[in-house]
Amino acid sequence: MEKTPFDVNINSRLSFKPLVEVLRKNIADGNPGLKKLYGHLIEEIELRPQLLESISDLEILKPHTELIQQILATIFPPTTSGNENLHAVALPFTFHTVYYSRLFQLLFLKPGKEEINIPNDEIGENLNKEKLYFACHMILKKYCGYHSQELTSTVYPYTDPHTGLTKFLELKLDARFIDVSPVGDMPELPEEIVSRDTKTVFTVEELMHYIPVDKFVFEGLTIVRVNDVTETEVISRIKNSLLHINAFSDAVVYKELEDHVQSNRVKRIKDWDHSFFQGKWPLCLFRFT
Repeated sequence: MEKTPFDVNINSRLSFKPLVEVLRKNIADGNPGLKKLYGHLIEEIELRPQLLESISDLEILKPHTELIQQILATIFPPTTSGNENLHAVALPFTFHTVYYSRLFQLLFLKPGKEEINIPNDEIGENLNKEKLYFACHMILKKYCGYHSQELTSTVYPYTDPHTGLTKFLELKLDARFIDVSPVGDMPELPEEIVSRDTKTVFTVEELMHYIPVDKFVFEGLTIVRVNDVTETEVISRIKNSLLHINAFSDAVVYKELEDHVQSNRVKRIKDWDHSFFQGKWPLCLFRFT
């Protein structure tokens, strides 16, 4: 992928400490069920203090693979829903995964690697922008007291290579298990993030100017979930096409409607096929296309 203005070096370190602290807090809130579920895992981690430190060499994880898989599995409870099986754990604000479902690996990782395959187009640039915007707001939340969401959700179009039709995937990022701190001296941060000229919140380009992201280190892990929202998105776009039917030629509108209907039809076939073949829809779907 070619370099863009948003390919900023982010100091990212894997650490299970923020996750363990959240689990401890949940137990301390008095839920006995959570103590039974997480208590022994926390004890096992405490016997391996290196897992609670900042991890830059991922080779450290290999001797503890089984324990780490048990820890991360607590984030993704068992489910029979195919969409919920599209998940991964990545280093904070990077596209390098350390844990992923089989379906996520099949659809989104580079062959033989643990790197998410980011498209070299507008979608790829938007993903980088979203990553930086999220990182900037995490800094502002901790050090400037600004309210910032810990979850972000964005819908991206995706062209199915086997059907040529457009699907829509909702990408959800969960940053609850990430902590941020300055690398050295605390950089100067903006007193406010609202432009005095336009009275609007700074764009990601403006935030990058005011916030030296590379002067901070992000430790923890990012939870990545992907949901197929093709049906909902297609219905919304069909409505929009019908609302603007007088603004375009009939041929253009009919072509758009035809594409949307076909995308929704493939989605319905895939849903049926997924339940029937117990989670192996990407391979089974090829027989229908």
